[in-house]
Amino acid sequence: MIWLWIPTLLWAFSFGIIKHFLQGIDPVELAFVRLGLASLVFVPFLRRGREWGIRLRYLLLGLVQFGLMYGCLFHSFHYLKGYEVALFTLMTPLYVICVNDFLERRIRYLHWLAAALAVAGAAIIQYKGLSDPSWVGILWLQGSNLSFATGQVLYRRMRMGDAAGYPDAFRVAWMYLGGTLLCAVWLGIAGDPALGSMIRPGVPWGWLIYLGCIASGVGFYCWNRGARVVRNSGLLAVMNNAYIPLAIVVNLSLFGEQADWFRLLPGSIVLGLSLLLVWRIEHRPAR
Repeated sequence: MIWLWIPTLLWAFSFGIIKHFLQGIDPVELAFVRLGLASLVFVPFLRRGREWGIRLRYLLLGLVQFGLMYGCLFHSFHYLKGYEVALFTLMTPLYVICVNDFLERRIRYLHWLAAALAVAGAAIIQYKGLSDPSWVGILWLQGSNLSFATGQVLYRRMRMGDAAGYPDAFRVAWMYLGGTLLCAVWLGIAGDPALGSMIRPGVPWGWLIYLGCIASGVGFYCWNRGARVVRNSGLLAVMNNAYIPLAIVVNLSLFGEQADWFRLLPGSIVLGLSLLLVWRIEHRPAR
């Protein structure tokens, strides 16, 4: 669980930083720089191992989990408000359950219930009503959610079924590289010249370094390691929304945003119930 809580703490700052300091930048360029910085952190691990098949598999996985996810996510910020982005990420736990059950060809109803509780709890916290919602932004964000959920489940399955003794850092390093390559191609083909570029005065590189090297580099390494060792997909699904109460506290204390405490408290209780349900599923006696 500690491997999932570390990125949860790191990512609590990301929404406020992106919304308040990085608006007006081409979203694919932002994704490219963020993943490029994460790749630089893990360069020493790229040279380990001799099996190019393993490298290629994780590079392709990075195209999905990191490249598509970030490209779609940053596009959504141009159509949606910050809290709307957080709201529509609530589908990620259900995508995790759907993808995992599809691959395993079975449905585990208690895990679905836990994921639904997590979504309900986060919705209670975040939902404030949507004024003129942009369905373009919603669709971009759901593409991001599905990409992230699919990547988590596939990494867990690939890592558990892989007998090669390469460390997680080696695998994640190739995933960052794959995501960076996708964003580079995407930027070259469909970059928006009307938007601001990173190559100009006043770009807050301090925040970019935090997002790229710490939140992405360290955060996704810990998250994928946690996805490998967590005991079931239900707990993994629930943890996808655990950052929301922390993000609200950070936004209140550092970014001066307002939150409805009458929503925060009951929503946190419902979210806690989902975690409790998964814990009971894990620890129920065998029959």
